[in-house]
Order: sequence, then structure tokens, then C-alpha cells
Amino acid sequence: MVLRQFEATSADAKQFSLFTQEKGNTNAYLLFQIQMVLQRTRRDYFEMAEDVSHVATTTDLRLRKANSVKVHKHGAVISDEDKTKYDSLVEMHETIEVYRDAYASDLARRLEVDKRRLPKAYTFMALLNPMFGLEPSITGSGLMTKPQYEYARESLLRAMQDEFDSKSPYLVPDSGSENSLDGSIKDSYENDNYRVAEKELRDFELYKIQKYLPKFKYEHKISGINARGKVVTLGYGPVKEFGGNLPEGRNYKEYLDGKGRFNNLKFFDDYKEKFPTLNLIVQ
Repeated sequence: MVLRQFEATSADAKQFSLFTQEKGNTNAYLLFQIQMVLQRTRRDYFEMAEDVSHVATTTDLRLRKANSVKVHKHGAVISDEDKTKYDSLVEMHETIEVYRDAYASDLARRLEVDKRRLPKAYTFMALLNPMFGLEPSITGSGLMTKPQYEYARESLLRAMQDEFDSKSPYLVPDSGSENSLDGSIKDSYENDNYRVAEKELRDFELYKIQKYLPKFKYEHKISGINARGKVVTLGYGPVKEFGGNLPEGRNYKEYLDGKGRFNNLKFFDDYKEKFPTLNLIVQ
């Protein structure tokens, strides 16, 4: 029983390892994939296939009925729905509990996803993936916390400003001039490139509104409950319905691969005239 439970619960770690070895359209999904494996490993249950080792007629274990057994922690609440949904309910072995807790803690520590300031390599690509939507979807699903999102967006703006500064650094008088110590008026200055960067980012965020986004049959997802008590889900998989065309007439279906993952490199290359700085950031 312990080996069967370990085989099932380690599938998430195996899937994450395989993801990191892929080459196509993965940069925009790294943070998502990390949060997905953490969400799944931190749950008080997991699912596994039925035991058919005693069934003489079963010659191919791949034909087992998938996810027909729910393995739950000791003391977990068992609902009436669980009793009808699963063929059997079994208690999680204490060794498996220890493994799951240790794996999740170690992964979060090594990849620094529980910190307020997430690595920019994760957050920039996530913010520039329109499939994740705007802030309510990103924070509501658990992709980032609100403080993580605010810091990530501000960091992205500063990176964009740096790109502008490298080409045309200039300062403009700030309307909020200050009095100096001797009582005279002292002009303060701010970098106008920050405002230019913010306009470009806000223009891009208009492309992340719901009417442009496709609807997926989620094969990979993360979920959370927002402040209003509503379940918010993000993920990818086969497309059920494409969204409306973007203002220039293009559609996001042009940038989705066979797994339903978004190719942000191709998108920003096509839109480099409209989002020139963001195109540099994603490279």
C-alpha cells in the first residue's frame, strides 16, 4: 500500500521535472507550474488508480481506472460526494504525509515562491502572459499573493523604465516642488520615462480582459478563493471556445500550442511596434 501511495503522490513531482526539461512555450508558465505542484502537494488528499494486482484478467496496468481511489490524511473530512465519487477511500500512510510535507517545503524554499519578492524570472513572464488575466485572476487563483503581484508589477515597470533610460534619459520638473531649508522654492524632478513605461504596460493590460481570452478544458490548473468567496481558476488545456479578436484583428488562437499554452515570444514579436519595450523584456 505504501508503494502504491508513493507512486501516485510522486506523479506531481515527476510532472514538474518533465516540464522543466521541455523546450516549447514554458517560460511563461514556470511560476504557474511551481504553484500547481505546491497546491497539489499541500492538499490533505490525493488520488490514485485502483489496485488490480489481484485481478488475473488485467494484463496492462495502464488500463487501470484512473483516480478511482481517494487517499486522505488522518482526520480529514469525508463528504457524501466523496463516498459516491470514488470507488474507495483510504487513509494516507504517515510516511507519505512526511514525504509530501517535506517535498513542498523544500521546493518552496529552493525556488523562493513563499517570499514577498518573487524572482523576476518567474513574475515578468507570468505578468506578460495574457492567459492569466488581470490582477484579480492572478491573486485570486494563488499564482501570486497581492503583495507579490504589486512588487512584481512595479519591478516590471522599473525594468521597462531602464530600457527607456538607456535610450533617452531625461528628467522633467515635478509638479510637487518642495521648499528648501532656507524657505526658497526648490524644484524637484522625476523621470518621465516611468510614465511612458506605465502607459505601455496599461495598454498591454487592456489585451488581458476577459472578452479576448479563450476558455479552456483545464488539464493543468490552480485554484483559489478570492475575497468575495468565489473560486478563481487558472490553467491550460484543450480550448473549448476562442475569445474575440484583438483590436488589430488577430486572435489569441494564433499563439496557442497543442497543449493550450501561450507563446509570448511570438506574440510580442508580432506586436513589437505597439509594445516595443515589453518585446525587449520577454527576450
